[in-house]
Amino acid sequence: MSGARPFTLCAAPALLAGLCWALAWPMPQDRIAGQILQSGLLSSIAPLMAVGALLSLACALTRAPVWVWAPALLSYLLVLGPPPLGEVPQGGFVVVSSNLDAFSEGPPGAAEALAALHADVVITIERRVEEIPGLQRVADNHGVPMKRPSHGTAIFCRPGLPCEGAVSPEFGSETFTMPLGLLRVPVPRAGGGSQPVCILGLHAPPPAPLDPSGLLPYVQRVAEAIVGGRMARQWGPCLPGDPVLAMGDFNHVPGTPASRLLRSSGLRRSEWGRAPWQASWPAGGGWPNLPFFELDQALAGPELRVRSVRRHRIPGADHKALRIVMEVR
Repeated sequence: MSGARPFTLCAAPALLAGLCWALAWPMPQDRIAGQILQSGLLSSIAPLMAVGALLSLACALTRAPVWVWAPALLSYLLVLGPPPLGEVPQGGFVVVSSNLDAFSEGPPGAAEALAALHADVVITIERRVEEIPGLQRVADNHGVPMKRPSHGTAIFCRPGLPCEGAVSPEFGSETFTMPLGLLRVPVPRAGGGSQPVCILGLHAPPPAPLDPSGLLPYVQRVAEAIVGGRMARQWGPCLPGDPVLAMGDFNHVPGTPASRLLRSSGLRRSEWGRAPWQASWPAGGGWPNLPFFELDQALAGPELRVRSVRRHRIPGADHKALRIVMEVR
């Protein structure tokens, strides 16, 4: 096979991904359609990278020139990042965040599935889970009047772990607000000992299908409380200087204005790449099991080392649960 045709074939997904990225930037943030289109365009980059890698391999099998397919394959693999294969590392501090969908109970077993993840801390979003076997509930807003049942948040900790937890009053825009889970807990250091860490359990107001106004004000308030990946002021049990782990249902994908706001606070993504296996929604719970959007994320301050990131299906949940293993550097 000559070089021109396979080169076009290998380069096409990258060109389409660049076009999606360019079209996503000007989308208006004050409109539901604008935020949906922006998230859809940015989320298309990950599957396009996977298609590009497969096409590059196909070109190699057809004996196209090495200079055509090898650089393309390497570039696609670098963007995708390593897949979550192999054993989960032993040791470390395990945190799980799971949006359980308040509007679809689905099959039973969500609490048992969360318990099977063997976490030190579990943050549940939306559905009001009262008990998780082997854990104790340290904070929730279940007794607070809510506009919608999806505004629930609860924090569970391993017995014996000194946890200070709280769920904030709702905040956001004038018309759409959500709470924030806050937990201060000692996390093991790599060289011994421990360090108090502030874990923020986000549930940003979703821009679709009702109201796009709450997302950016919610994220901005969170970002303003963090400088250089540490808490800049006291918020609930979290104190100034605490290293921050922010995780949960961000209701936006990487690359959006909301994402850039959080990154400006010194937090960074807990995993490399933009890959289809990082998508977390929709994943059942009355929706098709076709994860396309990376809504559930974890961002960590520079003092925290995230050793493993895995996503797990939970019965009745429309999001994959996010499970991370971390330690203090």
